[in-house]
Amino acid sequence: MAYLEYLRNPQANEIYHHYRYMKVVYVDHSNPYVVVACIIAFLSVFQYLARWGMYESAVKSAMETTHFKSLLNSTFIERLKKEPNIVMQTP
Repeated sequence: MAYLEYLRNPQANEIYHHYRYMKVVYVDHSNPYVVVACIIAFLSVFQYLARWGMYESAVKSAMETTHFKSLLNSTFIERLKKEPNIVMQTP
């Protein structure tokens, strides 16, 4: 009964119909679970790519250091001493 009395008031009736209009127009039309899952997937891919780029950058900068180059040269020289034909074995 109070509902009908509320709608008989012209101002309340207008507010009620405006609220129903806004509710229909601005209601979400997609499943929120799908939206959250897509956002998480996008952020995960973005984070993976960022970490991969950081890894590549770290490896590249480590390979340019003189310590790494001297370590690589000494390892290669030791292998040549153990197996002198190592260069000939690779096609």
